[in-house]
Amino acid sequence: MKKNIVILIFLIISCGEQSKKCNYMNKELIHLLYTKIDSIDFEEYREEMILLDVDNDKIMKCIITEYKSDRNLQNKINQLDESKKKFYSYAFDRVKEDYKKYNYIDGPYFDYLIQKRDSNVLNMMLNIINDDKIEKEQKKEILHNISKYNYFRINDPDGYTNLRKEKNTQSEIIQTIKSGEAIEVLDNSDEWFEVKTKDGNIGFVHKSRVKTE
Repeated sequence: MKKNIVILIFLIISCGEQSKKCNYMNKELIHLLYTKIDSIDFEEYREEMILLDVDNDKIMKCIITEYKSDRNLQNKINQLDESKKKFYSYAFDRVKEDYKKYNYIDGPYFDYLIQKRDSNVLNMMLNIINDDKIEKEQKKEILHNISKYNYFRINDPDGYTNLRKEKNTQSEIIQTIKSGEAIEVLDNSDEWFEVKTKDGNIGFVHKSRVKTE
């Protein structure tokens, strides 16, 4: 709790000179997000939620500047962060459901996920292009999106590798990662790569088990 208060105070101070820079930001957007975030409808305010995520740093600075005297500011910040995560999950599920129903994915939710460029979205696209039911043009489009990633995959003859807590083979195993699964590499400056899995777990994998695409 004290840590959150310290961070909030720092952000308020750092945003003290931001008011002029926030003039570009739509006041209605800021007000809507701040006042409705505790019960916001993702379908009705889809575009606003997408903006909250893809332009999060700027929006949050402007919100802190605009509402720095509000006693509930910290709670609102927490709600905004939680809603942003829930919206990502909502959009991800919508895209998967649409593909299951129509064998085709398109539209604003998919476009939003492509902007995220994370391993979850990459793994979803890799699974879809291997589906026999996918249409030729759809596969071509998805392959084009995949080509924008400089991504990494697990490549282990055992069919899986271990994500470890420390940089050695005796360290605690956080999870197993299937061979072929895409991962996000956070640091590749050592023999052991620091990586993030699609489940959000962060740990270490030996570089011999990582393939660059």
